[in-house]
Amino acid sequence: MEKVEQLLEGDLTADVVEELMRAAYEDNAVRRWIREAASKESDPHKQHILKTLALWFVPKHEEALEAASKEAHKGAGQRYLYARLLLASDRPRDALKVMKDEDKGLPFLVLAADARLRLGEGKAAKALVDEAAKRIGEVHEENRKWFTARLDYLKGYALELEGLWEEAMEFYQEAVKMAPTMHAAHFRLAYLLDLHGEDEEALRHYEQAKRLRPLHVNTLINLGVVYEDMGWFRRAMECYRAVLEIDPLHARAKMYLKDAEASLEMFYDEKVEAERRRIRKLLETPISEFELSVRSRNCLAKMNIRTLGDLVQKTEHDLLSYKNFGETSLSEIKQVLASRGLRLGMKIEEVYEQGIEPATPTFYGAQDEEVLKIPVTKLQLSVRARRCLETLGVKTLGELIQKTEQELLEVRNFGQTSLSEIKEQLAKYGLTLKGNR
Repeated sequence: MEKVEQLLEGDLTADVVEELMRAAYEDNAVRRWIREAASKESDPHKQHILKTLALWFVPKHEEALEAASKEAHKGAGQRYLYARLLLASDRPRDALKVMKDEDKGLPFLVLAADARLRLGEGKAAKALVDEAAKRIGEVHEENRKWFTARLDYLKGYALELEGLWEEAMEFYQEAVKMAPTMHAAHFRLAYLLDLHGEDEEALRHYEQAKRLRPLHVNTLINLGVVYEDMGWFRRAMECYRAVLEIDPLHARAKMYLKDAEASLEMFYDEKVEAERRRIRKLLETPISEFELSVRSRNCLAKMNIRTLGDLVQKTEHDLLSYKNFGETSLSEIKQVLASRGLRLGMKIEEVYEQGIEPATPTFYGAQDEEVLKIPVTKLQLSVRARRCLETLGVKTLGELIQKTEQELLEVRNFGQTSLSEIKEQLAKYGLTLKGNR
């Protein structure tokens, strides 16, 4: 947060406003800080920009646009902010009208090129991209990589408009390599991969785009369609419902949701039986197939625990009461179970009734298992929220996402504020608590 605070020490130029917005899109903690800083800032111009950003990220987009428009005439930073928000609202023509002839800095050139491309003005956009490339050296070295990636994205977009899809994809791929958090590059790349029949790669980039901000409804719509093509109707329905939360009147989302619901109902019986077979097979998996320490393996063998089905029926107390079985072995076993959507203390009937939700659902980005191994101590949590997780014995993100809101709220002194904290922190990794998926 220190780096963000330093941005306010000087003038809020277009470069600084862009850096503030990027930081806020990437981190909820920055968005909270902006809200708090807006009420404390004494400089009226800085306070206005912070208040406008705070409104934008609530989100109260119309109010933010109105606030930005009132100050746009007072300087380049304010003008850039207004143009930036207009473009983010899919109003490229209005964004161009806000900019003046003297707005020739790199952020303005990139913004103008993006706006021209959205209007289909490829030739004008290319000229702006060429001019912007000459000015890369003007920005701080830390930001140079982002702007270089942004220019690659714009070059790709220009090629896409010309129908040169393969060449466009090469630029998009370069953009996401340099700037993995660039939503637009992931979205355009996913779209072209989908057109080329590269379903799995398209899915990966759509899911990554879904985890990033700003989140556009087109990302959710397209991701939902890919899920349907793969037969994952529930996930598709989640996408369409998310669109309707943003825009209750979205016609395509309404229609697609009905189609997905009908498809799910049609295949429901077949899916249920297939799911029961899958669960049965999983529960019958021998413990010997898992990579466990010698101590854990020997303890389980002596307790006559031969399969996953035997193991899930045991409680933590059952295991810890056995000689030579300690917290290290317990944590090891909980990770094995969590990675398969299981936990200790389950009844077999309960497993069949609720089904098994994979701990690494593709819906959250198909991230490798390293994300789920991240310790919860890495989360920015209050003392109260942290103590709750300690009470529950939760040590990793993989274990945390197996908990429901109700399970957390049942812990003494744990309330809605702490729950919101945990949900916000999980959202940074594209994860949610069980039951919220």
